Amino acid sequence: MRYSLWLLKDHFSQLVSGIECRNHQCEIEDFRLYEPGAPAEEHTMLIGRSHDLFQHGDKRVVFRHGKDRLVLDTEDLTGVMNRFLSLHRFYSDWEEQCRKTISQGQSLQSLLDLGEKCAWSASADRGRLPIPACPFFRTLQLR
Repeated sequence: MRYSLWLLKDHFSQLVSGIECRNHQCEIEDFRLYEPGAPAEEHTMLIGRSHDLFQHGDKRVVFRHGKDRLVLDTEDLTGVMNRFLSLHRFYSDWEEQCRKTISQGQSLQSLLDLGEKCAWSASADRGRLPIPACPFFRTLQLR
């Protein structure tokens, strides 16, 4: 599953205090809690406190990917991490369902129905989870 900071911006919309994101691609393949001295990896998003990731930061939680960042108006790193892990599980399960649908040779309509079911479940669960996380489904939604 790949992410973009824009997907996270939508999910954490009630907490977002700022975003600097030039990259709209789904390039985030992995995520880590910030650890001092750990090497930065190109497709890995760091989650941590602003003062750990930036010279003039504070205690707010930040998602950082390369030069892009999403700043949340909260200091609850544990709560944000748990919410992010729930989001990750949600999309991982959905992606697995899509893969099974494709490998079983089901119709395109079955795949679209999964997207609709995912959007409905998401909205009933924690507000609105953005659908979808890849250009293929964005194209289908626009048609």
